[in-house]
This record gives sequence, C-alpha cells and structure tokens, in this order.
Amino acid sequence: MFFNWYLIAHQLGEVIGYTLIVYLQSNVSWGLGYGIGVAANAIAIVVFLCGSSFYKRVMREGGSPFTSIARVLVASLRKLNANTAEKCDINCYFYGISMSNISYQPPSNGLRFLNRAALKTMYKDNEDVNGSQEYTKSWSLCTVKEVEDLKRLIKVLPILSAGIVSSIIFAIGSSLVVLQALVMDRSIGPHFKTPAGSMFIFILITTCLGIFIIDRIIYPLFQKIANQSHTPLQCIGVGYFLNVLSAVAFALVEMKRLNLVKSHHLMEQAHAAVAPMSVFWLVFPLGLLGFGSAFYFSTLMRFYYQELPASLNNTAVAIIGLQFALGSYLGAVVLSVVQHTTSWLPDDINHGHVDYLYWMLSILGLLSFLCYLLCAKFYDYNNYESVNPCKNITS
Repeated sequence: MFFNWYLIAHQLGEVIGYTLIVYLQSNVSWGLGYGIGVAANAIAIVVFLCGSSFYKRVMREGGSPFTSIARVLVASLRKLNANTAEKCDINCYFYGISMSNISYQPPSNGLRFLNRAALKTMYKDNEDVNGSQEYTKSWSLCTVKEVEDLKRLIKVLPILSAGIVSSIIFAIGSSLVVLQALVMDRSIGPHFKTPAGSMFIFILITTCLGIFIIDRIIYPLFQKIANQSHTPLQCIGVGYFLNVLSAVAFALVEMKRLNLVKSHHLMEQAHAAVAPMSVFWLVFPLGLLGFGSAFYFSTLMRFYYQELPASLNNTAVAIIGLQFALGSYLGAVVLSVVQHTTSWLPDDINHGHVDYLYWMLSILGLLSFLCYLLCAKFYDYNNYESVNPCKNITS
C-alpha cells in the first residue's frame, strides 16, 4: 500500500512541476518558477520536521550492513583452501551468539564458496566459538546469517541488471520527446500552444491511472480467469515489455512525421520547420511508458524490500534509484555515441533519423527482456508471500 501511494504522490508533484512551473517559466519568468520551487521545498522540509516526533528510528545491531558484506568477502578469500563439502555438519559453522531456543541451520548450497566465511576451520579442535563476543566483528569469521544475507543480495543483481536497458529506453524516450514536440503542431485552439517540456506529464498521468486500473480491473480479471495471483517478477516483466512497445510506437510516430516533412518539402525551409502533425500523436507511446511504470516501479520497490535481507531494507528504494540512474547515464552515453558516429540525431531532427534510434532501442530492449525472462524463470523467492503483488492500495 505504501509503495503505490508513494509513487502516486511523487507523480502528482511532477505533474504540477511539468505544467504550472513550466508554463510560468515559459510565459512569465524563470525566476518566479525557481522561486516557487524553493518555497515548495521549504514547506516540505518544515512539514517533515514537524512530523519527526512521530517517527520511530530503529538502530540496527551489529553496525553497517555493508561492513558485514565486506567481512564476508574478505573472510571467504582468506579461506580459499578450506573445504566446504556437504559432509560439513552444522557444528562446522559459526552462528554468532548462542541461544538455547534457536535451532541452527547450515548455510545453503547456492554460492557455496561464500560458506567459507562462516567455517570454523582456523580454530583448534573446532572449538565452539558460538556465544563468544570476540569473533562477532572478525574479518576471518562471519556468522551464517551474514553469509546468507550476502547471497540474497547477489541473487537480485541479475534482476537489477536486466532492467537497466528498460531504464535507458525510459530515459531516452522521455528526453527526445521534447525535440519531437518542438517540430510538431502543438496548437490547442487559436491562442494556446502546449509547452514541449510539458509532454512528460502524459507519462505521469498514465502512471497514476495505471496503478488504479491494474488494481481494480487487470488483477481481478486475471485472478478470475487464471485462478491465481501475479508474482512480482511477472508484474515487472509486463512493465518492461510495455517499455519495449513504447520504443516501437515512438519509431512509428517518428516515421510518419518524417514522411510528412518530406512530402511537404519542409526540409528545404527554415531550421526545425513544424510538421503538419499533432503533437498528441506522442501521447500513445508516452502512455505506454507511463503504464509500464505503473506495473514495475512500485512492484520493484516491494520486490527489493521483500527479497533483500532485513539489514538492507532501507536500501531497497536506493537500488531502484541506482537502476534508473544507470539508465539515465547510459542513455546519455548512447545519445552521445549516436550523435558522433551516425547522422541520425542532428541539431535539426527533420534532417535526421530519430526513428532509427528508436528501432535500435526496440531491438536492445527486446534482447534485454528475453534476458530478464531467463533471470526471472530461475529466480527462487526468499520471502514470497502468496498475495497479490500488484494490489497494494486496497485492503
């Protein structure tokens, strides 16, 4: 529930920024636009601080989880020659502070080389060090829980990497749409033109609408027909596939626009001549991007929060930020390479082939989607609850 409302609040704030603020900056004053942004941030900080007395801060025992990750890696490397064969019983491993009411389990067989970090090989006669505080911070011996926590983090990395191309498509599509809008008919009536920078709001609006449509229509219909619930990775996969379709839709719209430019001989006219084609042709591919975000954004947060170890729960949202940041930076790299090696993206896109760029992204996105399907097929959930992963708003 929290993740969907968080996304809706975030998107609504962006809608105001891409409409009201952009309009004021374009038609009144850039200073006024920035001033409203400063005032809004100041109000948000005051509201946040006013609620600080209601926040509950839980301090994690054992220090930083990233220190634990580093300790597991170092301890594993220091015991490269240690034997982690299946013949090792539960007494061969370090579990931390002993508790009589806990039944110990040996580490899992996956990524077995990391099990060396919890192996008690360096102690004479395999003495029982459980219950001793002396080894809880050691760089030679880690607990089984710390080893399993690192394995859980490593397990989600293929899912993270498989979504980077989808983030590249989102970053490039939401950037180039401004250039495309500038050379299309943006008129609404005789006296108003849609700001090119405001086209991004269609992604935000369809994301918010998509969350409710998924929750109220798509999921209940699927559950009724298939008699089962979606898994988180299925929802994420649908969103990634919609991103690929959006790249195809962008390519088709750009092809139509370039054909109109050529048929009306606009290439011979002034710089960046406007094609006789409504800018609202771009709403469909933008809507696909937004609807795809409704499928995967909040579900990704829930997936990472659910699958990462408890010590890394606060890192779940940061991992999504990392995925989108990588997509943005790599998207900028792709655009730079295309500009320097091809003629697809000149200053005047009427003389270029932005559609070729979108077709390239479609192919890369499809290949990435197939890789994602492979990763999702072999992914084994750690903490999957048999509930509807797409249904977080209603109770």
